[in-house]
Amino acid sequence: MTQVQNICDGLIAVDPAGTNYYINNKKNYIAKLKELDAYLNSTFAATKKKKFVVLHPAWTYFARDYGLQQIAIEAEEKEPGPRLLAEIIKACRENNISTVFVEPQYNPKMAEVIAQEIHGNVVSIDDLAPTPGYIDNLKSVGEKIAESLR
Repeated sequence: MTQVQNICDGLIAVDPAGTNYYINNKKNYIAKLKELDAYLNSTFAATKKKKFVVLHPAWTYFARDYGLQQIAIEAEEKEPGPRLLAEIIKACRENNISTVFVEPQYNPKMAEVIAQEIHGNVVSIDDLAPTPGYIDNLKSVGEKIAESLR
């Protein structure tokens, strides 16, 4: 919502004649974001577990905002060494995690190794998906993560 406000302010600064148009669009979009936020809050309130595993730590703010904890396989764009890999597998087993989330922009090999070790599966989610649109994509991602937490 902060980004939407900033974009609106920027558009108004370069095109003051469109102020009402930009403000109306901002209000409509923020209303949709609030609807999505309420939906995700209720979705995650119903989950028993709160930890999920991702290949790339792209979901830090998402996890924070919905009371979740992401366990990232990669750190600083690097694959884990043997000790960290063992810690991730142990955390998966201790927390009954059976899904490893990957983004299509990254090589899924390490996620597949972990999924095999925990007898789990790899599920693709995309923080940069151009379609079906930001709101629909985030709703879909939220549903996939929530399903893994039941």
